[in-house]
Amino acid sequence: LTSAYMNVFSIKRIKEEYLARTSGINTAVSIASVPVASFILSGLVSYISTADIFVWTGVAALVMTVFMLFSKTLVGDGDKTELESENFT
Repeated sequence: LTSAYMNVFSIKRIKEEYLARTSGINTAVSIASVPVASFILSGLVSYISTADIFVWTGVAALVMTVFMLFSKTLVGDGDKTELESENFT
């Protein structure tokens, strides 16, 4: 969910000549976060049951979804010239 949200945000807010760079950085961060998250979760399993971890990740996903639904970040027609004047690029 977050990846799709950030992709739409990037396409709407970043100039076309910078999209490849930001996409590369986002991909690198996403790939680097997988082993870090696995390491953290493996430590949590020692103290918290697996069922509780599933419940809390589900709650986090629900909260993020509600936040994205009501976020004003992606409102607008996506005109990059309009956004350039607002210094979002």
